[in-house]
Amino acid sequence: MKKVLGILPKEENKNFIFFFVFVIIIIFLESLSIGAVFPLLMTILSENYESEKIYIFLIKYLKNLSYENLILYLLLFVSFIFILKNLFIIYLQWWKHGFIYRIQFKLQKKFLEIYLLQLYLDTLKKNTGIKIRNITSETSRFAKYFIAIMTIIIESMVVFAVTLVLFYLNPKVAIAILSLISFLTLCFYIIAKIKTVKWSKLRLIHTGLAMKVLLESLSAIKELKIFNKEKLFLDEYSLQEKKALHLARLFSTFNDSPRVLIEAVMVVTLCISVIFMTNIGIEKKEILATLGIFAIAGFRLFPSTTRIIKSFNELKSNLPSIDLIIQELKLENKIQRNLNNQNKILDFFNYIEFKNVKFKYPGKEQNIIENLNLKIENGSKIALLGESGSGKSTFSNLIIGFLKPDEGQVKIDGVDVFENFNQTKNLFSYVSQETFLLDESITYNVTFKKNLNETEKKKLIDIIEVVNLKDFINKLDDGFETIVGEKGVKISGGQKQRLTIARALFLNKKILILDEPTNELDEENEFEIIEKIFSKFKKNTIFLITHNKKLLKYCEKTLHFKNGKAELISTNEKIL
Repeated sequence: MKKVLGILPKEENKNFIFFFVFVIIIIFLESLSIGAVFPLLMTILSENYESEKIYIFLIKYLKNLSYENLILYLLLFVSFIFILKNLFIIYLQWWKHGFIYRIQFKLQKKFLEIYLLQLYLDTLKKNTGIKIRNITSETSRFAKYFIAIMTIIIESMVVFAVTLVLFYLNPKVAIAILSLISFLTLCFYIIAKIKTVKWSKLRLIHTGLAMKVLLESLSAIKELKIFNKEKLFLDEYSLQEKKALHLARLFSTFNDSPRVLIEAVMVVTLCISVIFMTNIGIEKKEILATLGIFAIAGFRLFPSTTRIIKSFNELKSNLPSIDLIIQELKLENKIQRNLNNQNKILDFFNYIEFKNVKFKYPGKEQNIIENLNLKIENGSKIALLGESGSGKSTFSNLIIGFLKPDEGQVKIDGVDVFENFNQTKNLFSYVSQETFLLDESITYNVTFKKNLNETEKKKLIDIIEVVNLKDFINKLDDGFETIVGEKGVKISGGQKQRLTIARALFLNKKILILDEPTNELDEENEFEIIEKIFSKFKKNTIFLITHNKKLLKYCEKTLHFKNGKAELISTNEKIL
């Protein structure tokens, strides 16, 4: 329970008070509904109804009470209690599931928030398939775990209330039934503790691997077809999914077993009870009435006991998921929060400064950036040049604040970019080497907006001209509202790249980082687009990462990376 309360959103704690109030009402209604049946049965079976306790009680308030009226009143009372009880149970189920799924939604949102706001290096530590599994599958298992706890509490109180009534009617039989229920529950709990936890830990492993293979195979369709490796991935997915489903089969079979066993035990117990009561000389009328009430009670105890045992199995089955969720929520302590100030924009007027900056990636011995000291003035146009892996992209990630220097600081106008990431990130536009497009319209992919005002529309058209996409879009039937498909599959590689450039330009931030922005374009388009960008955004600070030395002519300075060192060269003539 302590683990659950640790996961539960604080604003939902108050609902526990409502829940326990509902449980008290359930105890009262269950006791009343079972207890109301006994006087009805005794009256029906009695040869002299006027000697029954219920008649003696009611005749004080109702004059001239006939047998027919007495039976009618008792039937109406029993019907009313059962209808009231079941209506309340329906409401309780509606409230319970609303409570549970609201918690599940908040957990899913919290997980996504954690994964999105993690430090850049931390995001690389966990496979995307595992993250998707955690958000979708494991949070739903917490919901099942929480439902199981609530079910155990509710059904245990039902068993308690019904047994209390039975104990009043026949203590020995009630104790026998309660002992059997407790024994069966304990047996299944012990088995569940041994087996289902083990099965669930294995399920976590195999579902995670299956999700990983699934994502990798669907993300690399072209490569799989070219290399004829469809079967390799299909076989690996089948292997992991079969193992996960086999474990699910074991658990489901085990979880359904209590119903069959308890049904047999209930029938045997009633038969033994009849023999016992006959042997000790109880009247046939009372035996029949007791048998009837115990049959009705058994009708209620049977599903309750089954639910309790199944819920205990669910607790043990989903326990590994609870431990996983607790571990994932601990990541919240490491994420870059400060969300209240993330829309506060820090301006950039003077310079970017690298001061004694050293950085190496985890697990590496050599620094990729070694003791870098550098000042870059606002409005500079800097080319980043060097071999692959020399530190160009690392340099840009340090400027943005994605990475924290091992030593030294990166500052913009004296503000540490890593420590104030949520404010300084508003200064940047970024074009990555990898194109990122949504299965949405051209307009939405560039602007992240469904509807634009007139100013924004003019700005979009202007940017589209800069990246040489005007003619292409004008030829499309739906123009700017054309859906580009998943990952831009409906357009060419060059068109995808130009749309990602357009997105960065549309934002018009003070600092523009272009990481191999035109490597999929033909030379004519490449030069024309770069020239337009540098011409239109003269006041912006631009970093151009490229292997094409011909593009260096657009930059006034070049930062050359080699062996962890970076040298800023004022003229490009030497390199050209």
